[in-house]
Amino acid sequence: MLKQEKGIEKSKLILAEGIDALHFLINLLNKLNIDDFQVFDYGGISELTEYIKNQFLKANAEKFKEVTTLLILRDSETSSVSAAQSVNSSLKATELINKDLQPFCIENQNGRNIGFMLFPGYDENNNLCENGTLENLCLKILKDQNLRKQIEEYINDFKNKTNIEFKREHKNLLHSYLSFTDEFVGMKLAEALKADGYDLSSQYLKPFIDIIKSI
Repeated sequence: MLKQEKGIEKSKLILAEGIDALHFLINLLNKLNIDDFQVFDYGGISELTEYIKNQFLKANAEKFKEVTTLLILRDSETSSVSAAQSVNSSLKATELINKDLQPFCIENQNGRNIGFMLFPGYDENNNLCENGTLENLCLKILKDQNLRKQIEEYINDFKNKTNIEFKREHKNLLHSYLSFTDEFVGMKLAEALKADGYDLSSQYLKPFIDIIKSI
């Protein structure tokens, strides 16, 4: 289902996959005192092509001509290769690019700076993570990594004793961490960012910030 958004108000746009990513990015930009971007939620990973066509190439076509920068963020899910192919397919289908882009690289194509980034980003060896989500990034940038490790050990012990397997363990781990604190209990991942629950100087967040600040 297409979401109703307000019109284009700025020349730099970020398209985020889902409401959690939308609010995470808005809060991150606020923390960084960056106010020249506008963030949109394009919905699920299969909706990107139609969202761009309907929201920017039809409904706001004249305003979209003034857009100088377009960044897309989505989860890698099970494969960063497949995720990159999916984004490139959408951008080609909407004729915004002529040749494939690489993750975390900005290129000027057809008179517009375009790029995309994949959650969770890079690992400790600065290699692009093969799979993962925004929650995986959030886990890596939590301020209290000792508590995170303790919660992870607790969940592993729980799984071993009960033979229960979590389908989205990254979500279970992140929200368990937040629940085991006084400051962040009951918060969503973006709310925890607003409440200073993450280390904004983390090496894992740096590639995202660097790209945003570079344009």
